[in-house]
Amino acid sequence: MINSTLRLVVIISLHLVLLFFTRFTLWPEMVVYPYLLNNGFYLYKDIINPYLPSFIFLLSLFSKIFGFSPLPYQILTWAIIITTDIIIYFIVKRISNKELNALAATVFFALFSTPLGINGLWFDLLQTPLIILSVYFASIYLKTKQRENLFKSLIFLTLAFLIKQQAIIFAFSLSLFLFAKIGTKLIKDLQKLKILILLIVSLAILHLIIFYLQKNLADFLIWTIYFPFFKASTMQGYVQIPSLRQASMLIALVAFFAPILGLKPIRLFIFCAVALFAFAYPRFDYFHLIPSLSLFAISLSFDLKSFKKLNPILAIISLSALSFLTLFTIRYYLNNWNREIRFFEADVYAEAATIKSYIGLSKSIYVQNGPDQLFPIAGFLPIKPWADEFPWYLEFNDLQDEIVQSLKENQPKFIIYKPYEHGEEFQIGSYKPSKVTDYIDKNYENYTKVSDTLWLKILK
Repeated sequence: MINSTLRLVVIISLHLVLLFFTRFTLWPEMVVYPYLLNNGFYLYKDIINPYLPSFIFLLSLFSKIFGFSPLPYQILTWAIIITTDIIIYFIVKRISNKELNALAATVFFALFSTPLGINGLWFDLLQTPLIILSVYFASIYLKTKQRENLFKSLIFLTLAFLIKQQAIIFAFSLSLFLFAKIGTKLIKDLQKLKILILLIVSLAILHLIIFYLQKNLADFLIWTIYFPFFKASTMQGYVQIPSLRQASMLIALVAFFAPILGLKPIRLFIFCAVALFAFAYPRFDYFHLIPSLSLFAISLSFDLKSFKKLNPILAIISLSALSFLTLFTIRYYLNNWNREIRFFEADVYAEAATIKSYIGLSKSIYVQNGPDQLFPIAGFLPIKPWADEFPWYLEFNDLQDEIVQSLKENQPKFIIYKPYEHGEEFQIGSYKPSKVTDYIDKNYENYTKVSDTLWLKILK
């Protein structure tokens, strides 16, 4: 037992070393959302975002205690990652009853999750341990047919959905697999889970009541239901398909597991792992694949001997895929070793200090195409409503008109401006929201250059 615990501690320690020395990404929204929420802004009415509120509310409480510097968020991220490591280890050990399998699965996840972007705080990261536990209890339910395991699986699924709506893809995939295996028994068991149904309905009603009392129920429904499910993928600039190299990474991940794809004990895990590739649609990025990678890692738990009994073709496929994954991983570590925290580099803090020296205690400002993390760093507040300058936000629902009207009413003295790049019309960085840009160009003029990338504009 001591040796087993020691081995796990060694793996976790090595993972922490990799996380410590590779680049940490603190996505600006993870700080800006709670910062604004704690300063009197309302979600969906004043803060434009398409995500469910649970994680943002949690982060607002977290920031009240620990503030808005990156370190607490980094520690929180690592705590979630290590928790995921531990869950993978104990699930694999319990299912396979083999410590070697548990160690192999945990090492695989630790090594390959880092280059896929696990070292960054985002909704998908928090969903990962919840999804793992949901699939695990679903697998136990299939084995035992005991309804309480289905209940546990659906509880974790519900929690994952409350973090981010994309979990509905996972819910559909899991339900499809379960129904294919046990048919009407699943429906009968679901009908008997009245407590779960009552809980889900109660949570839905609670959300409606909260935002009704805040007088922004319509905004909540538009941004969390209509926009992500029906509108986002049709917006200019929103869809970002994987490049050839990124697609090769997905193919290699599946190809590596080719020898065990057909094994009965892991079909549910493999099926859900592949289905979770959809988390990376419609805006592909590697970190959206972390939930999928965790299930692939657990799939290593069942029969490592399968890799020793490969026919020549599968051996070539699997080894080639592993070589590709290894080269990808090595390249990532070489390029991201001892790098500054992404989005919160020293230059950003220097810019914030310079801007503050010019602006002083300005009541409200507008950031035009610039870094929104300046708000919590410098202690400024934007005008309402606030939205990232993304085309899929500002080209939707007359949002530009609302921003222009707010600029007219508040007349902020200063604008923080980053010159637009030369690129595609709806590409981030080169996208110019026409109505907002026209108003600012007519009413503001350049005041001073803050840095190589930022300017201050002043009201004429």
